[in-house]
Amino acid sequence: MKSKVLQKKEEKKEKLLAAAFYLMTHKNIQDISISEITSYAGIAKGTFYLYFKDKYDLRDFLVAMESARLLDEARRQLEENDIRGFEDAIVFLINSVISQLEDNPVALNFIRHNLSRGVFQNVLSKSWQEDPHNILPVFRSMALEAGYHYKNPDVILFMILELTSSVCYNSILHDIPLPFRDIKTYLFNSIRALLRQEVQ
Repeated sequence: MKSKVLQKKEEKKEKLLAAAFYLMTHKNIQDISISEITSYAGIAKGTFYLYFKDKYDLRDFLVAMESARLLDEARRQLEENDIRGFEDAIVFLINSVISQLEDNPVALNFIRHNLSRGVFQNVLSKSWQEDPHNILPVFRSMALEAGYHYKNPDVILFMILELTSSVCYNSILHDIPLPFRDIKTYLFNSIRALLRQEVQ
């Protein structure tokens, strides 16, 4: 059983995250101060620095959390379906992420072009390979099992996620260059092309 001190610490962090997510989905980060975040969370300003070095560090943490949530749900759906081919499985995963973003414009607006950052920012930490939310080892394993030997698989996944988040943001929210239902085929064909390049 957790001690009351640890429980209170976790509760404060949860309040901080909830306040920051709300503010960052309603305002530009440049217009948000740490004082505003802590005031909205109902905690002391000094508490902020127990968890994060600045508001951008907090933003990156939230992006990583949201990216992990999207990809975890996509992986869960993939496991429930019998998708045999590597390319089909990756397209299925991306389509699942897109469907979640279509249903949640707030999350889409928050992540914008940061989906790849949410996945890749933990690569620099020592524990990233043990992170159960990290999609990189999953992607590498799926590729190798299917006989797709890439010189740098991380670059391929990075490009797929960058392409997906950019296209989704502009197409779903702004119909640029086309409504998303009309651009989906182009996106999936581009993903398949990326998966086929650099295969050794």
